[in-house]
Amino acid sequence: MADEPGLTLSGLAHRCSEETDRFFRREPYDPRYCYELLRRAILQRDPRAWELVYAQYKSLVTGWAARHPAYREGEEEIQYFVNRAFEKLWNSITPEKFHRFPDLKALLRYLQMCTHSAVVDHSRLAQRAARMAAEEPLDSEAAAVSEIASNTEDLDAVERLEWWQKLLAHLHDERCLRNLCA
Repeated sequence: MADEPGLTLSGLAHRCSEETDRFFRREPYDPRYCYELLRRAILQRDPRAWELVYAQYKSLVTGWAARHPAYREGEEEIQYFVNRAFEKLWNSITPEKFHRFPDLKALLRYLQMCTHSAVVDHSRLAQRAARMAAEEPLDSEAAAVSEIASNTEDLDAVERLEWWQKLLAHLHDERCLRNLCA
């Protein structure tokens, strides 16, 4: 931070916590400390900074997950969703993508989306498992056919994902965009 260049991670975490408390008390607050803590975690991939970010926002993410309409208490411990949300954040916001998040509000909004995604992903998997469990195969041959069909669907999904990834890569390539527009 420009006004406190020697601020340690612990100092940042302390100031972030204080400013967060002010925010929740509806008092004037300074989000720069929390943003800087996240910036160091993401840009420097600093494990200690990530621990402090996790400690700072764990209760917030817990609340988001617990209030989500797709969350079913008892189906999975809330900690599972908290961990998945932070994992999604860690994997999604690389140092190269950090510039897309100009402030703390944008980063926290994205963390909330990661939480939503973690709950919805789990819910979909649980629903799929329940459907599969309800479908009893007639015999071992029918089970083998069902497994092959399922694997074929998975392969189709992988092929579709690869196709979309290639398309998105081309869309981000300026030369490709010029050729499309010409």
